[in-house]
Amino acid sequence: MVIYNKKMKIMKKLIFTTMAISALFLSVSCQKENVNDAPKGEGVVFTAYVDGVDPDTKTVIQKVDDKSISYWNGVEEIGILDGVIAKPKVYSATVDQPSPKAIFTETDSNISLSGTSYIALYPAKPAGSASWQGEGTTVNGLWLTGNQTPFEGTYDPISHIAIATAGAEDTNLMFKNAISYFKFTVPSDNISEVCIFSHLGEYISGNFSISLDEANNPVVTPEGVLLQTYSKIEANEEYTIASGKTYFIGVLPCTFNAGFSVEYVSDGVKSTVKTTTKEYELKRNKIVDLGTIENQPVDVKHVYLEASTDNWAAADAVLAV
Repeated sequence: MVIYNKKMKIMKKLIFTTMAISALFLSVSCQKENVNDAPKGEGVVFTAYVDGVDPDTKTVIQKVDDKSISYWNGVEEIGILDGVIAKPKVYSATVDQPSPKAIFTETDSNISLSGTSYIALYPAKPAGSASWQGEGTTVNGLWLTGNQTPFEGTYDPISHIAIATAGAEDTNLMFKNAISYFKFTVPSDNISEVCIFSHLGEYISGNFSISLDEANNPVVTPEGVLLQTYSKIEANEEYTIASGKTYFIGVLPCTFNAGFSVEYVSDGVKSTVKTTTKEYELKRNKIVDLGTIENQPVDVKHVYLEASTDNWAAADAVLAV
């Protein structure tokens, strides 16, 4: 998906982010739009939305005068587990223009879904080794990379995980985001890397599992042999880190018991530019706005959904320091 901004061009290679639709629109969509408009002659078809049910969990990044909303775009892939097959079956959608929904169809007709309920994971690639036993809601074997690519104004397409459930009679997928983000603005050129790391070894990237709570919200548990206490973006030949631009780093939700630090590499020299030793709970699907990352103490801005407009609004940010 892409963050869709009317005042900027859509990145051609960006195929991942989250989208926003009002809860009213989607509640109507759930009743009226199942698979009637799906391609004929294929297997199970899924109509997918992201965070469109619970208004407290929509991911909408809004600026004061320049509204940005995230939509499906380009070639999208999700993985479907039915409690029977060992690994997710991949479904694909091609969206020519940014859209608030996408219809996913199977990529391999030789693999059949035979269960009576489904768990969907997005995107498909980080969920390639995921497994679900068909009982309960715990999905194991997920992966969030700690080494991410800088995408100006948004996050690395691979750095986000969302989950949805469906049944044999209702294949509408209402994805909910499982992870969180640090947002920041870069103060100068010649920065090649920006890294977030925990002080007491809390894991913020690597292997993890997801289960769903009573409200059907994702609960992330780091587990496995590949666990990391950092998450970072690194510039490369195609994607640079530019002065005055804003970037995001995806992390696993956690409680930083003794705070965290932000460091960057500029002209080959590594510097810690922000740090806090305060305990801080980072909840899923939230954005921690660090502002411009300069040599000063962290001013943690935890941005919550503004209830009256169902949009992220800077003017309604709640500070948690």
